[in-house]
Amino acid sequence: MTEPKILLFLHGVRDKNDRADVAESRWREPLFTALKEAGYENLDEFQVIAPNYPDLLRDMEEKVKVPPVITKKAANDNRRRYEERISALEVKLGHSHLGRGKFYQETLVKGVVNFDPLNQAKQYIEDKQTRGALLSGILGLLPESGRIVIVGHSLGSVVAADLLSRLPEGLHVDGMVTIGSPLGSQYFATTDLKKELKEPPANLEWWVNFWATGDPVTATRGLSASVPWVLDLAVDTGINPLKAHLSASFVSNPVVAKTIGYALLGSTSKDLVMSESSLDVPINDQERLAILGLRFIFLLEQELSTSKKAKDSYVRLSKVRKIVQSQIMGGLIEDRKKHQEPIPTELIRMSMDLGEGFEMGTPTPDEIRNLFNHDPVKVLPGLFASNPIAPYEIEIGNDIRKQAAKKLTKELGLTSKYAEEVLDALEKAEKALDERKLGRVWILGAAAVGVTAVVAAPIGLGLTLAAPGLYGGAAVASALAAFGPGGMIGGLYSAGALLTAGSSTLAFSLSNLGKSAEEIEEMLILPLAEAQLSVTRNLQPDPSIWFDIVEAEIQLQRQHEHLRAFNDSKSALLSELERKLKALGKAIAFLRELGLDPGFEDTETAQNGNSSSQLRELFKGFKSQ
Repeated sequence: MTEPKILLFLHGVRDKNDRADVAESRWREPLFTALKEAGYENLDEFQVIAPNYPDLLRDMEEKVKVPPVITKKAANDNRRRYEERISALEVKLGHSHLGRGKFYQETLVKGVVNFDPLNQAKQYIEDKQTRGALLSGILGLLPESGRIVIVGHSLGSVVAADLLSRLPEGLHVDGMVTIGSPLGSQYFATTDLKKELKEPPANLEWWVNFWATGDPVTATRGLSASVPWVLDLAVDTGINPLKAHLSASFVSNPVVAKTIGYALLGSTSKDLVMSESSLDVPINDQERLAILGLRFIFLLEQELSTSKKAKDSYVRLSKVRKIVQSQIMGGLIEDRKKHQEPIPTELIRMSMDLGEGFEMGTPTPDEIRNLFNHDPVKVLPGLFASNPIAPYEIEIGNDIRKQAAKKLTKELGLTSKYAEEVLDALEKAEKALDERKLGRVWILGAAAVGVTAVVAAPIGLGLTLAAPGLYGGAAVASALAAFGPGGMIGGLYSAGALLTAGSSTLAFSLSNLGKSAEEIEEMLILPLAEAQLSVTRNLQPDPSIWFDIVEAEIQLQRQHEHLRAFNDSKSALLSELERKLKALGKAIAFLRELGLDPGFEDTETAQNGNSSSQLRELFKGFKSQ
């Protein structure tokens, strides 16, 4: 028979006159109530060990040495697995809400240790023999093997951190939760303890620290500044400094209770309910692009799996695809729910609960057989040129990218030759701008597609698709959301598509003084590649490409001349503008070679008052005659 899991609760500062059972009820009753409200029913399935130690810290006669460190630090592969577990838990709990602390808190933390009620904390930190006696006492209550969950409040969080690497080798920590911890304060940062916590111990599944902005003991911050691998989450425990620090105020919080419950009992029945609102309805254009990007990542993963030299890259990419696919599908489903639209079966099939861990397989993204309203000339160059898993960076050879691109175009019914033409167009566009950059796997960085944010509203794409409370704005900021600038949108929406949004979006971005010359060079690659691909396939090139680049050149030239009249001759800004103008000149020369020059002097026409939109109409008129 399997031994029951143990909940080890380590309390904070306590009056020696407090009865142990009364003191325990102050945290136990609110925690068990919150667990039941969260959907946990079988609360008798685990054993509670709650040592009581106020006297031990106050009046010690026997001195004991600190027990030795037993648990080995995690190796590199274990460190990665720890990050997988903490990432999965982060998805389940949501990103931290970083509240604003109170100005008096750090001063208060430094001062309260001199008050008699908190002398215990000072004694534990400064007296190694006291530490030894307390740690030895706790270890004596624990079995040599089994599974435990540690919850440490206030001083108890310091004890928990100290205890972590001294546990018996056979005792596995399924999760550690610290609440109201002073470990983030400089005063409590003991040198030896900080060294011991440099890496997560191999016996630990994860560590989550909850802090509250109204709690003076948490020193206005979490623990991750001192222990980087800890997941910090802020919760609201009220504004009264005394009540905000109570263990009951923390454990009654739904998120804290859910975290403890998950460590003890796993997911609740509420978590496991699958949406039944999925219907056999078609995916929309936005969803089609997202699935296309995921399909390309999957094909890259397949190609890597056959390469003996890329085994590590394959393992990492498979983990990253799980993260990206979970967040994208979750965001698309939440967007459907938000607009009270039926959810396509395809989205449900490809979704997964990342919170259940990385061991579960990742559903294969569906093949996209038709882009419908999207022009492959505008979509595919961006997809093949930019990193579809940004901000993750995994080396993938050009040969692997080429094979994955061929498979994708064949699935689209475009033949494998189409992929070769797209990649050739990208290479020629890059070479026209800067031959030194040839040979890179991913040509474009986030900056090249940052213009997307400007035109997201006209196009109708949502930049915050991630589920509120689940991923939040951090998902978009990290470029993992479905359509965040520099994330999936970079690979799924080319500059050619941006041009159709109107308002000379590309021209505006290219002439933006805030953009560096390198960013301008990267932004030019996609429209040039689109023009090259159109010519290669005997299609009518989009005239907007020419006119927007010409308009950007006019605007930048004007900025340069204006600043040249007042700036120092060696001005860095002038040098940067000259590099931008050089890049635009190369782009225009490239388009002329392709025959995109409308056949009249655009610059002179524009300077006489014609905007690029007027030039487009004029050019259309010439074409129709």
